[in-house]
Amino acid sequence: MGLGIISRRGGYRIAMAAEGKREGKCESHSNAATFFQGGKRYDSRRPDYPDRLYQTLLHYCENVHTDYDAASPARSSQLCVDLGCGTGQATFALAERLGKVKVVGLDGSEKQVEVARSKAQQMGSPVEFRCCSVFNTGLDNDSVSLVTVAQALHWFQPFDEFFRETQRILRPNGVFAAWTYGIPSLDLGNEEYRAFHNMLHEDGYWDSRRLLVDRRYAGIPVPFENVERAELTIERSMSLEDFLDYVRTFSATKAYADRNGSDGALITSLEKTLRTCYGAPANNPSSSVPLHISWPVTLIMGHT
Repeated sequence: MGLGIISRRGGYRIAMAAEGKREGKCESHSNAATFFQGGKRYDSRRPDYPDRLYQTLLHYCENVHTDYDAASPARSSQLCVDLGCGTGQATFALAERLGKVKVVGLDGSEKQVEVARSKAQQMGSPVEFRCCSVFNTGLDNDSVSLVTVAQALHWFQPFDEFFRETQRILRPNGVFAAWTYGIPSLDLGNEEYRAFHNMLHEDGYWDSRRLLVDRRYAGIPVPFENVERAELTIERSMSLEDFLDYVRTFSATKAYADRNGSDGALITSLEKTLRTCYGAPANNPSSSVPLHISWPVTLIMGHT
């Protein structure tokens, strides 16, 4: 079958050159085979989390821990562990805000951890990164004050096994926090982008666990006390070229490339659609087409 764009229910889908088996997952906890092929691209294209997210989290921690102010000497004996840390996007941000607290990032993808360690070395950061399973961290019982999971909790199934390990390592009154950002909204072409996103679901390129992200983690059992949810927003301006690179970091895009040999037809079709929405002629470089994007963010917090 030749490559092409086929309309469907007001949206579109990409005709496949050939059917093939989807690659298996080399690491079950993070879907690393499909999600983390290019750590550097992932690191540069994913949106940063807003300051308000960290402020909300630290305020919650301060309410749980009476010794959790920035100047407290007690912080030097506290440990924050960022599970599924990837290239350290949230890990470094946490370290900047936690003062004397020791911060460690754990991830099952060696490629991601290598990128994170390289960044730490370049930055002169004391943050440590280790490659291990989130179901078997190797950390001591009751040793962690704060466990965080940024844009990764949906991969950590079965949830009862993950939370059993999390509860084991958290100290009494230890805080658990997980957050996720959902489907981006574009200032123009939002309906067309939603059709593209839904097509990836309908054609089986998104892992079924991704639906939990679209539902803003509704339905995930969080077995902690005083669970709170905060709804936030990420705002970012970027070029069409950068947005397409962001789409290339999707696990669904990697799955499409695995099945069809490359992601070329997928990305080209989206580029053509968005160029039309933004009124950008074909000879106008995608780097010069400005987009304003927003992502809904959900932060979930609880304590032991």
